Amino acid sequence: MTRTYPPDEFDVDDSGTGRRGAHRAKPNPLVAVVPLVLVTVAVVAVLVGTMTLLGGPGDAPTSGDDPAASDPAASEPAASEPAEPTASETTAPPSETTTEPAEPEPTVDQSLPVTVLNGVGVAGLAGDTADLLTGAGFNVVGTDNFTGGEAPPTTVFYATEEQSATADAVVAELGVGVIELDPAMGEGLTVVLGEDYQP
Repeated sequence: MTRTYPPDEFDVDDSGTGRRGAHRAKPNPLVAVVPLVLVTVAVVAVLVGTMTLLGGPGDAPTSGDDPAASDPAASEPAASEPAEPTASETTAPPSETTTEPAEPEPTVDQSLPVTVLNGVGVAGLAGDTADLLTGAGFNVVGTDNFTGGEAPPTTVFYATEEQSATADAVVAELGVGVIELDPAMGEGLTVVLGEDYQP
């Protein structure tokens, strides 16, 4: 006996619509990749926008960004009054000049031994001159005749540079003569009386 059933979904011919049920078609792989690409592009766009707003390390102002380029008054230096000097500018450091110590000036030393030589042959001339110098405070240690040939003009010989002031003082006391450095004449002063000497 044949049973009849009411028509249901399985009675519909769906041969033209493709498979159904467990026999569905495989999904297209591009459909899964497209959202991932869109998300990546969005993230890159956000990063680029953030860096543009914050300014990158290599950014340099262009001529359009320079306020001095658009404002001619800004490029001219402003006239300002001279600033007050600071304490460090007004107080100059002491100059550091290195000066060598000056050699001491020769001084008169009347304790130097003085020998008086008669170079003109006038008897007693050396003795009288020795008395004159002794009375002036000089240390006359002896008198004699000059034996070196013809006597020079009245000369006071001294042995070292330090004795030059004392030799000058002897010439001043005699009223005539010159001084000459000659260590060979002795350690102190040697006075040679010449023709120009008048006691």
